[in-house]
Amino acid sequence: MAIPRHNELYGKVLKLLSDKKVYKTSELKEIVASQVDLTDEERNLYIPSGSEKIINNRVGWAVTSLKKAGLVESKKWGYVNITEIGLEEFNKNPNVTDDLLKNYPSYVEWMTSESKKKSKKKNPLTKEKNISNYDVSSNIIKTYLKENNLGNLSKPEHENMFKKFQNKFSPESLEKLDGLDLLNKMFLHDGDKNNLCYYLEFSNDFNAAGGIGGGAATKYTLFKSAKTKKWKSGYSRTLKEVDEKEAIDIGTKIRDALVNGAKYIKNAVLETVEDYKNLEDELNKIFENCLLKPTNNWIHKYYVLIFPEKFPIVHSDQMKKEILQEFLIVPEKGYYANDGQLYLLSKKSNIKPYSLYDNEIRELFSFDVNEVEDYYDFYLEGFESDLKRNIIYFGAPGTGKSYNLNQDKEKLIDDENNYERVTFHPDYSYANFVGTYKPVPKADSISYEYVPGPFMRSLVKALKCPEKPFLLIIEEINRSNVAAVFGDVFQLLDRDKNNESRYSIETTEDMRNYLKSELNEDYEKIKIPSNMFIWATMNSADQGVFPMDTAFKRRWDFKYFGINYNEELIKHIKVNLNNQEISWNDLRKAINNELLSYRINEDKLLGPFFAFNEYLDEELSDEEFKEIFKNKIIMYLFEDAAKAKRNDLFAGAKENNNVIYSRVCELFDTIGIEIFCDSIRDELLSLEEETLEDIGEVFEASEE
Repeated sequence: MAIPRHNELYGKVLKLLSDKKVYKTSELKEIVASQVDLTDEERNLYIPSGSEKIINNRVGWAVTSLKKAGLVESKKWGYVNITEIGLEEFNKNPNVTDDLLKNYPSYVEWMTSESKKKSKKKNPLTKEKNISNYDVSSNIIKTYLKENNLGNLSKPEHENMFKKFQNKFSPESLEKLDGLDLLNKMFLHDGDKNNLCYYLEFSNDFNAAGGIGGGAATKYTLFKSAKTKKWKSGYSRTLKEVDEKEAIDIGTKIRDALVNGAKYIKNAVLETVEDYKNLEDELNKIFENCLLKPTNNWIHKYYVLIFPEKFPIVHSDQMKKEILQEFLIVPEKGYYANDGQLYLLSKKSNIKPYSLYDNEIRELFSFDVNEVEDYYDFYLEGFESDLKRNIIYFGAPGTGKSYNLNQDKEKLIDDENNYERVTFHPDYSYANFVGTYKPVPKADSISYEYVPGPFMRSLVKALKCPEKPFLLIIEEINRSNVAAVFGDVFQLLDRDKNNESRYSIETTEDMRNYLKSELNEDYEKIKIPSNMFIWATMNSADQGVFPMDTAFKRRWDFKYFGINYNEELIKHIKVNLNNQEISWNDLRKAINNELLSYRINEDKLLGPFFAFNEYLDEELSDEEFKEIFKNKIIMYLFEDAAKAKRNDLFAGAKENNNVIYSRVCELFDTIGIEIFCDSIRDELLSLEEETLEDIGEVFEASEE
């Protein structure tokens, strides 16, 4: 039979996933493909690129289509499971078709966008982007390792192999060889197995460092013929017999180049692809006086075994390029440049270079083109959220700023470890907020270490997990000198259309060392990523503490809370004062109207949640109300908002034309709102009469 199209495989995929287990995508492809009735020839046909079997590729596209419709999902990269909707649809009708998927808007939207893209589809490896391919691929790897608690995939058997080789053939030991001893310890001769070239190609002890087998002994450019028992030198076309003295001279030049190259590598800074390009230039100079090139496979394998932290265990130029493409990275020109690219990927992935070739890692990159583009889109567009990145919630005291911020936090964050809260105060500084060196007690001594502040801790978390949101909450942001606290970080608040910092800032040496220890990367500059949110609260009543300049304000979205914002949430709070039922909302409004008559600014008025935000969903006893009112509201009015108008506001508590705080509180317990001036009492009385009239009208209507 013909190989089924991807839309003919929906049912088989859902049937496998209907057991509600989570499958590796690569495993699922193999299982579903094995269930299709195909000839061996059909089963082994590959797509044009040669990277995957046709049947496996079509299973992958079936999974992608089901995912776009919401019938299956990937909770973590490289894995797939059925959703409740998918299970429901499969149980209703196992023969799932495109017509069913078209009932889901997300699938239709995707199909429409795919149709538009087909005429201009680009290879993911050449797609224009603002991020490096290394970021995409390394994050796939890091996410997988973290979710499966695999650490850095370091393998004791590999580490032991490197040590064993280094003990036997270190550059120092090779440098001591001379004469016939040099020839016998380094090159193939007389069927002897105890020499460097034999160990590199034939010994099973070092196979895990990559193979260099195949071809003739001429690749070493010096060997002793098993037939003639004569030393031969050169490549196949230039091969000639040489006497022992010539052989020693040729062997010494090869040894010197090999050892001098190792010395250079040992002292070289190899951190960037450019460093590795420079390395190749230097090695070419070192090897210019011998027959070999530094790109010879056995030379490269020697350097891998001596410097496993700096080189990948692949020696073929073509194979390096294929593996880079497999990891979504465009190969650069140059043998050692490709080494640098693979080294950089392993470094960003926090694994050893040899671990890149672990089957579990390579399976992660067995996906279809559409999945690759989805992953790129995530990095291109940044973390998606309708919520703003930099917000200041501001308004008068008690208007629900923190309450609403917390509600927004619940929408954004589903892990309590993904947010941090800090409160600014007049003595708060850049060192507190970003980080600084501080004395840290250790055993019997004290050492100085870089101690990160909440900003740096949040930044590191966000950089480690770009697929998750992280939130830094700043309470009372204007109670400190924000220009001093933010320092150069202020520049990072300016975000671009992808919600990451438009501009970067240089890191200090101590900051750079800290980031290196946490992220295993060198950060000479930093930006705030799109998944890091900074939200702050500000009492507009306290605005005079530390004013903010216009440039600072421009980088924030301000969310204003009016004096009566969400007042309906507190209308149930009532209290019996001196045998009179009073609504807290009516009382605060009456007080606010009086304050306004004194020309007191709105930001000094009482918001709905000034003192009773804890009682939004529960009853409040009369005694609890009185205590809160005395300790918070009377205190605030007496010492702050109406400080210059005490005698007028608390006219009912005057004694000898003066008002004292203790007397106001004592009288409130006995006479309630009578402590206030006539206008407040009259307003509340009129509200009570209106309420009674409304009740009377309702009663009369019911009688009729």
